[in-house]
Amino acid sequence: MLASFGVFAIETPSEEELDSAVTEELDVGEEPMVMEEVIVTGVQFTFEQETALRLVRQALKRPKSLKREDWDVWVCWYRKPVGTHRTHLECARNGDLAALKPDQMMGNTFLGGRGVGSGYGTIMRSNRPVNKKTFEAMLNNLPGSDDFDQEFVGMALAGKEPPRDIPSDAELDSFSEAYKNISLLEKSGGDEDALVKAIEDEGLSIKRYNRLVELVETYQSIENEVAYRLGTLQRPDESE
Repeated sequence: MLASFGVFAIETPSEEELDSAVTEELDVGEEPMVMEEVIVTGVQFTFEQETALRLVRQALKRPKSLKREDWDVWVCWYRKPVGTHRTHLECARNGDLAALKPDQMMGNTFLGGRGVGSGYGTIMRSNRPVNKKTFEAMLNNLPGSDDFDQEFVGMALAGKEPPRDIPSDAELDSFSEAYKNISLLEKSGGDEDALVKAIEDEGLSIKRYNRLVELVETYQSIENEVAYRLGTLQRPDESE
């Protein structure tokens, strides 16, 4: 009979359970975030803020899960807590959500509440209400792909401070075209003036082009983005 427990759906915490949870403040920035149009670059934030925003951007895309293997995965959602009519952003590890359902959890099954470690159980809630539309516009304007977010956050959690002057999609387009043209010129014996012109024709300075080379060598996700543009790597969603 115990084996049958694993096939039942585990319910995620109810509104009442989320309202009664221990909460910590999640800093989502200052009031200007509610402007109608938000233009964002990473350098406008501290390193800690950018790391948090990139984590949130990915966590908002994930469904809640109480599976044991997902306990350390972060998820975020929008909600109006009891006593307020305004929307807040809330985030937690799935293990924190599991800790709010102790009567359903025992290791990987239901029963008893054992198996959820003592380090779980706190919900992060934004320090002020957020406008969902403008907040997500800000997140979407952060340069970098989903893979980049995960790489950036992973490096940050490992105690590293990764470079933050990340290229936009348009800049990656220009860099890729310049890189392709330079490769052709080098094969045909083009001189230095021709190489410089190939870079400047794409709207890049020599200094920025060289910096983009460094970023490609630092981030696998950026290297992949260039490879996609050069046709040497197929995007996962384009594979058969």
